[in-house]
Amino acid sequence: MKSFLVVASLIAACFAQGIQIGAPLPGSNIPANTNFTVEVDRPESLTGSEEVAIIIAMTSCPDTGCDDPTFNVANDIGIVLYEGPYNPQFDNSSPPDHKPPYQNFTFPVPRNFADGSEVMLSVTHLSIVAAGSILFEIKNETLNVV
Repeated sequence: MKSFLVVASLIAACFAQGIQIGAPLPGSNIPANTNFTVEVDRPESLTGSEEVAIIIAMTSCPDTGCDDPTFNVANDIGIVLYEGPYNPQFDNSSPPDHKPPYQNFTFPVPRNFADGSEVMLSVTHLSIVAAGSILFEIKNETLNVV
């Protein structure tokens, strides 16, 4: 029973270090031939962690849509917009506007995505949690190029 509690607490610690895509919101329209900002949030946690890297990428959804169960962004993340360090910081605002630690990344919408395209934005995150556990995760959301 004790070993189950230890394993459960380690799993909970890993998930507490996960990221969220703070912006753009799922289903957002992003204008073609402009810049857009991706905000990557890391909710606060009492468990220590060391950020290793993130990859931000976009790929076209198939004609059947991003919700097609055969579409797997982990197999082909598409056009890599950023790969490198992730260093989330607290903002200076006070409650209720206070945000979790985050980092913003701004990119031009790739020319490969035409007006009217449905695209998948993905953020791949790697960190070391607590006593050397590795957290690897991919967060996705669908956007519309307009």
